[in-house]
Amino acid sequence: MKPHKLSSTDRLLSNTLAQACEQTLWLADENVLALLESTQGELPDLMTNRYDIHMRAKERAKRAWFADWDLTPCFSTQTYRHIIFRISKEKLVNHHILNQLADKLEPGATISLIGQKNEGIKSIADHAASCFGNKKINKSGSDYTVTIDVNDKPEAKLDSQDYPSLRPAVTWQDDVLLSKPGTFGWQKIDDGSAFLLSQLGGLLEHLPKPKRLLDLGCGYGYLSAGAKLTTKQAWPNTQWLATDNCAAALIACHTNCGSWADVFAGDRGLDEHGNTLRAPVDLILCNPPFHQGFSPTGDITEKFLKAMQRWLTPKGQALIVVNQFVGIEKRAQGLFKSCQTIADNGSFKVLLLTRH
Repeated sequence: MKPHKLSSTDRLLSNTLAQACEQTLWLADENVLALLESTQGELPDLMTNRYDIHMRAKERAKRAWFADWDLTPCFSTQTYRHIIFRISKEKLVNHHILNQLADKLEPGATISLIGQKNEGIKSIADHAASCFGNKKINKSGSDYTVTIDVNDKPEAKLDSQDYPSLRPAVTWQDDVLLSKPGTFGWQKIDDGSAFLLSQLGGLLEHLPKPKRLLDLGCGYGYLSAGAKLTTKQAWPNTQWLATDNCAAALIACHTNCGSWADVFAGDRGLDEHGNTLRAPVDLILCNPPFHQGFSPTGDITEKFLKAMQRWLTPKGQALIVVNQFVGIEKRAQGLFKSCQTIADNGSFKVLLLTRH
């Protein structure tokens, strides 16, 4: 895989981390993955809501936590003087984090927020100033660093819409599925996943009955819940697994599907030493993401293809849905014996990949 080319924001973040003091906590959202994969060296204490970032960082960070932005463990035994956070693309995540920092930081601490104008950094700076009473903005090209000084304990709080709580999000065939902010597309039914489900019923008599099935990148569980309902007569004894890297998604999917599915973190089924944690599966259902953080990346498709190839039994298959612009057929060569187009609606393609 080609090395990642760092964005100007990544370089600014890297420079900020290099100057970090001993008592620094880095809040690492999904948009820092390219930076982690392109740099070496020791990291400060790190909290992330992404399991892939956690796994990459925990051997390099002094301490590392994986959670849905609950900062309590970080502050349980440590006092931090500097917080570094490249802003999240989810507004409510930013508000939830700033509210916690207002409660947990002592006077004299500073917060560094990093981002670009088109990512909402100036709006977030205004919200932070309304909470903490001050802000300093430094512009570097298209990037901004917002510095907040913690003085007296702020009285004002930002509207996070009760970020940690699950709430009814979508209804599908009379089933109400719960979701929450922090999960990609948390208030909608993804068009690609819906298209895949619309094809699944007609494929049941053509697909071998899977003993084990995996929803790779499960989100809040829409694809798993819909597929379970579609296949319950044809595949009554199938063992279901669902995995995602996002902590918020895992919480939602476990609530929606956890009574009949093994829901767990990670995308490879491997532990930190590369050992297999779970047996291979016969069928994968997947709607791969095509953006990582703020910037599009071609690497994410390759990562998902390699993960699917590792997960499948020798004759296993993957039923996936992709946008028209994703040239997945060429990328699948060498990893899969065949790549067959099952359906095409002009916007999405449903593909059946066969391992060997």
